[in-house]
Amino acid sequence: MISKWERGTKRPTRFYRQLLCLVLEIAPAELGLPPATPIPSSCDPGSQASVLGGQEREPVDRRQFLRSTAGVGMTLMTSTAVPAPPPQDLVAPLRRALMDEAPDAGIPDLRRLHRRIKNAWTLRQQGRYEDLARALPHLLVDTRAAVAQARGQDQTKATAILVHAYNAASSALKTLGHAPLALVAADRAVQASTRIDDPALSAAASYRTANVFLPASRPADAIDTALGAASRIEPYVSRSPIEMALWGSLLLTAAAAAASAGDAAQAWELYGEAGAAARMLGHDYADLHTIFGPTSIAMYGVCLSAELGVGRDAIRRSEHISLDQLPGELRERRTHHLVSLAHGHEQERQDYEAVTLLLRAEQYSPEDVRRGALSHAIVANMLGRERRGATPGLRALADRLGVAA
Repeated sequence: MISKWERGTKRPTRFYRQLLCLVLEIAPAELGLPPATPIPSSCDPGSQASVLGGQEREPVDRRQFLRSTAGVGMTLMTSTAVPAPPPQDLVAPLRRALMDEAPDAGIPDLRRLHRRIKNAWTLRQQGRYEDLARALPHLLVDTRAAVAQARGQDQTKATAILVHAYNAASSALKTLGHAPLALVAADRAVQASTRIDDPALSAAASYRTANVFLPASRPADAIDTALGAASRIEPYVSRSPIEMALWGSLLLTAAAAAASAGDAAQAWELYGEAGAAARMLGHDYADLHTIFGPTSIAMYGVCLSAELGVGRDAIRRSEHISLDQLPGELRERRTHHLVSLAHGHEQERQDYEAVTLLLRAEQYSPEDVRRGALSHAIVANMLGRERRGATPGLRALADRLGVAA
């Protein structure tokens, strides 16, 4: 939304103008905006809905607005509509495991390490991020010790496990709301992947880096990282399903970043290329490297439409998707799809349907819904225009998410 304001394709409504002035602690004139008018009482649902939804016609000095709102996206991330920060008892051990040197200890058993990293990725795919964050510090320390002391093929195997462990740490930290440390973990994965000649492993590390950039308001970095990695692995896509799935996943990540930047043409072009990869793959693929296939493509179509503000198209695309086509353990992927679809319904002001979908998503992965910035934004928007009785469950959901009414 902020990028659309900056490009001048949309104007901030009175509701958001007042919030911008409050957050930035400056007068409307300093933002290049007309004088703020009071937000109507929530007791008047019709007036409140018009403030939140309509695109008003008051003039905006776009140049002054751009000067004054530089970095406003990161400023707004501290507002009460954003998930609470993760408990330090989850983050601090992960930080130490990422930063400390590997201990001088015996070489851990590689087969046991491989079982542990598979278990870690199962937690991630189930959306159990707090359990994942608790399991990762010891896994990281033990795997780094194995890399430091093993030799030959054993060291190569240990390094591959370490890359996957760093990727899992990056995913957990991103979801827990610690983007800077998530980027550190992703960079550790990239650096570790350069030690062995494995294009798929390198692509998986770059994929994770791009996915840290994506929600951090850095779409250009996400696109560059994803497309750069896609070009490097493209010569290997016929070698095995892993490379094909990674290539498609990287293209989808770039498409999502383009959509977040408001570039619909690039988003759908990249989506089409990823669709070709899914057709060549022919089935839904999931392993430690990535999740990709025809069902993932269909789900991303819903996500892109909603991100681009075309809720009706997101709803239409969802009609051909069956969640049963995904492997049963992919609860996190199901959750993200349902939240994206709820976003589409919310854009069409179909709030009952949006709440129903969020409650379904919560059944799959409560942590994903509770910590997801998009689910918070959807709930906040619906609360702003709520008609009591029309959206049963909304208030209780908002309480669980910590979104103020």
